[in-house]
Amino acid sequence: MMPEPCVKDELAAEESILKDVIKFINIQPEDVRMIGIHGINGIGKTTIAKAICNKISSQFEGVSFLANVKKVSKEYFGLQRLQEQLFCDILLPRGNREIIFHARNNVSKDMIFHRKVLIFLDDVDSLEQVQFLAAEPESFGKGSRIILTTSLHQYILTEHGVEQYELPKLEFPEDFRLFTQHATTKQQSLCNYFGLSRRATEYCGGLPLPLKVFGSFLLGKTPENWVCALEHIERCLGESDMNILDLALRAILKELSQQKKDMFFDVAFFFNGEHISFVTKMLRTPDFSPEDGITVLSDRCLLTISDQKLWMHDSYKRWVRKWFANKIGDKRVKEADYAVIMMSKMY
Repeated sequence: MMPEPCVKDELAAEESILKDVIKFINIQPEDVRMIGIHGINGIGKTTIAKAICNKISSQFEGVSFLANVKKVSKEYFGLQRLQEQLFCDILLPRGNREIIFHARNNVSKDMIFHRKVLIFLDDVDSLEQVQFLAAEPESFGKGSRIILTTSLHQYILTEHGVEQYELPKLEFPEDFRLFTQHATTKQQSLCNYFGLSRRATEYCGGLPLPLKVFGSFLLGKTPENWVCALEHIERCLGESDMNILDLALRAILKELSQQKKDMFFDVAFFFNGEHISFVTKMLRTPDFSPEDGITVLSDRCLLTISDQKLWMHDSYKRWVRKWFANKIGDKRVKEADYAVIMMSKMY
């Protein structure tokens, strides 16, 4: 069992950025505003968006958080299902969604347009998604806010006339707090790890994703182990083109059992966005508990759970595909290639 991290609420480490974004959103005026939060992969856009939702949702008549829009929109009738979820979130109380209506029902739209709503479109990557889900912001009730998150797709925001907020990288002490929340336990004295933690955060470049992953790798290790790990990281960064996320992922996977490692790869290729019950049913074997695998991978910051579905960060999925592509010497690695590799245990 992994040691318990020092603090579970990682948003405390990004409180100053959160306050700045909420100030930018400015929920007091009655005008309707569409705001785009953008930044590079791993900067923490979804984390900040969820924190904003928790902070200000009580001041709106209806709230909907549409997660992973890019991924879901590519599925069969994906955009239509997202639109239906939007209507359900705002019009129907949770736990009482027996009412079925067509996603394009104008009556449903009119009911939404008369309300002050807070809508999040998380991880959009095309203008079509924005136009389908929030084509006419001015038609929503007074004071409504539509918030988008996107990775370096500023053209989407510009084309739709969206106000833009670029998330900055974390600086000291925010990066230090986030790292230590994942790297140290309540039983460990931070005094013994302060200098090592400062050194480790410098390698992460202010990016929340590497800070969390590298921190979770070091969790529970002795200061001597930290020194060895940091020396290895420093040497590899100087001798290869790998970055800190590459190295942290390789180090974590090396420590995982083969079954948990397989599960990480399985989610990357086949089960991202799938319901937990489906994934556990598919991966259960007499000698492997998928529930235990999910717990370990979540503790290692390799998976997140939202609405009872498993999600993997795009940066991890790209890393996995690149890793397997190097194994088979083909940059266009597909799910079928992965299946063959898994069956032959080439890796």
